[in-house]
Amino acid sequence: MDIEPLAEEHAERVALLKRACFGGEPSGADIEAERRRRGTEAWVAREGDRIVAFAFLEVVADEAELHTIGVEGTRRRTGVGRALLERAVEGVRARGAARLFLEVARDNAAAIALYESMAFTVERVRRRYYPDGADALVMALDLATSPP
Repeated sequence: MDIEPLAEEHAERVALLKRACFGGEPSGADIEAERRRRGTEAWVAREGDRIVAFAFLEVVADEAELHTIGVEGTRRRTGVGRALLERAVEGVRARGAARLFLEVARDNAAAIALYESMAFTVERVRRRYYPDGADALVMALDLATSPP
């Protein structure tokens, strides 16, 4: 598996994977626009020509936010998401971010376990954050004290 910055030629494949992970109708143009947005860090995990995971983060001053991380269904719980997130953390740390934030559905036990294993801590709860009324946990990672 290779982890690399998301490039323009990955946009259509990432759009397909994003649809599979989260629904909606993102297009390759949508992915490319997101990739090019100021402050964005965008990464993919590839196995050969196949994109198996992606992540979008944003860095503003000394803070970063994980906007989206998606892993192909058959590759979940295999370490792909962790490897991708570890590389993304390196990327935002190199850009000067001191803290990394994310929101995760309170009932997404697998994702929460991953984040906690990487030293993210729960900062607060956003009640009824998601369209279905589910709560979100706001989690943060202190990049100054977490291992590189």
